[in-house]
Amino acid sequence: YLVMACEAEPFDIITSETETSAFIAWSKLKEEYEPTTDEALIEVQEEFVRCKMLSKKDDPALWIDKLKVINKRLAGIDKKYEKGDIEMYSYIMANLPQEYSAVVTVLKAQGIGGKTLSVLRTSVRDVWK
Repeated sequence: YLVMACEAEPFDIITSETETSAFIAWSKLKEEYEPTTDEALIEVQEEFVRCKMLSKKDDPALWIDKLKVINKRLAGIDKKYEKGDIEMYSYIMANLPQEYSAVVTVLKAQGIGGKTLSVLRTSVRDVWK
């Protein structure tokens, strides 16, 4: 299935050397498209900072999930670059569109200590619905 899902360069990468092993194919794709060098840190950090919820119509849960994926990529470069829950929580709260100001105010009043990203995700999504 992996081969059928790929086109162009990714297809060439996995078929040129890995026709018999899905694990090798997956490893080659990760090596190519998910670099773990210090040089990649700048690119991934920039991607994190640019990742914004652009419209109040966008599902905030999908945006939060994307931030979590980018954060895992930071951790893949080096665990020390991974943002903790409080950092993630505060970044999300600071970058929500103005339409979420009421829920941000409530969440700030409750304090973020001990709160998980799941709680934040649910609270924000409830406003979106």
